[in-house]
Amino acid sequence: MAGRPVFSTTFGAYGLDVTDGKDIMLFNDRDGFIERYERMNIKETYENIKDNLKETVETKYSIESFDKGMKEVINAITKINVRYL
Repeated sequence: MAGRPVFSTTFGAYGLDVTDGKDIMLFNDRDGFIERYERMNIKETYENIKDNLKETVETKYSIESFDKGMKEVINAITKINVRYL
């Protein structure tokens, strides 16, 4: 959300629902990092990665997204409990 692309190892991004080269730049060694870094010198790539990650964070990892998911869980549990009463 700082308006910057993110670089990470695959281990560092483990468990996140992100796509390499779309939302984030993943690397596992020095050469991989250099290749990803050089790709970020292309303005269009830089802007796309930055914008895509912001959208991903807002739709999947924001407080609003968390609240929506919790409401869905509570509604599902409530429906299950009502059926068994």
